[in-house]
Amino acid sequence: MVYKDEERKRKLGKILQKIHHLIPPVDMDTYAVGDYEIRKGFLDGNEIKRLIVYLRSTGCQWMLDDENGGCAMCGHLAGTTRGRKITAEEYEKQFQTIIAQIDFSDIPMICVYNAGSFFNDNEISPEARKSIYDMINSIPQIKHVIFESRPEYITEDKLQVLTKSILGRRIEIGMGLESSDEYIRQMCLNKGFKLIEFQNAIKLLKKYDVKSLSYVLLKPPFLGESVAIDDSVNTITWAFEQGIDVISLEPISVQKNTLIHLLYSMGDYRPPWIWSVLKVMVQVHDMGLVRIGGFEFFPPPEVCTHNCSVCNEVCINAIEDYNATNDIKVIHDALDMDCINCKHKWLNELKDTVSIQEKIDSFIDKVDTVDIELLLRNDFRNYPNKLLRMGGCGIYNL
Repeated sequence: MVYKDEERKRKLGKILQKIHHLIPPVDMDTYAVGDYEIRKGFLDGNEIKRLIVYLRSTGCQWMLDDENGGCAMCGHLAGTTRGRKITAEEYEKQFQTIIAQIDFSDIPMICVYNAGSFFNDNEISPEARKSIYDMINSIPQIKHVIFESRPEYITEDKLQVLTKSILGRRIEIGMGLESSDEYIRQMCLNKGFKLIEFQNAIKLLKKYDVKSLSYVLLKPPFLGESVAIDDSVNTITWAFEQGIDVISLEPISVQKNTLIHLLYSMGDYRPPWIWSVLKVMVQVHDMGLVRIGGFEFFPPPEVCTHNCSVCNEVCINAIEDYNATNDIKVIHDALDMDCINCKHKWLNELKDTVSIQEKIDSFIDKVDTVDIELLLRNDFRNYPNKLLRMGGCGIYNL
């Protein structure tokens, strides 16, 4: 059946809300972080270590309040209290406990994530933020700090407190732009905020000398492989034109209890090939600083960007080396590799000409014939493919 956009939006929203209602309850200690990890990074031309802290949080207000279920690809809700407020005392204890365990002598960068917007007072109170700032400021080895937020919560008063509290460090705030195509952003991803809000946030960050980081998705739901590559390239180009400082290219992963999870379990979605990640990178590297992400989530994804068992390790190593060195040669070398086991499959997928609207309509019709709850019980262990591990993400070799 062919639907109008208004009906597509409404039906997708109902499906996403049903998915979220099926997330199983989890007992959690709100005085302890959800998770943390130490990973490679790149700072001032040198390979470094960076600490990533995933605070146990209230959850993203956009996802909790939106009638259409918030951002379609996001699986962070399952790791939160789903609306129960986390007190300033709980956040302070979480952060204090974790930094007390870390030797920062060789870790100059810290990323603090809360499965939502760090600058939304309904998610993290001003008191909790100030305590976290003060703890970071007390560690002289930290030279680079990264937070995340939707752009509508980035305001003058919050940036004033931030920049007066954390002194002499590079501060970076990440925002999920995802795509510069409004149809993809609102229909496929349900982002909510408008591009003008993103543009205004960049201007405000520049005023306070805070660096802006933009997350750009590779292969949102209902996009074919070739369309997804073009969308990422166009979005990165647009973001740099707006004055963004840093881009993180995020090939979509499969997190449990998401629209992507359902599509994947129905056989209607494949995470982007690493070939596609590399193809985007060779086109955008000269535009500015572009990192490759897509592995750092809480709860961790089950399936990430992947190729095949023959070339997977080489390509993953190329991504890690690039992120650590910013040397585009390693990306070129990996992309030039001729893997007869899977490259022809990728090239065939690039020929997909089915429109976004056709893909959505087909999914809406098909989902009425399946048991969503049964599909979402998929624990990913029944696949015969070899499983590799990278940053907590299972990479399946097809």
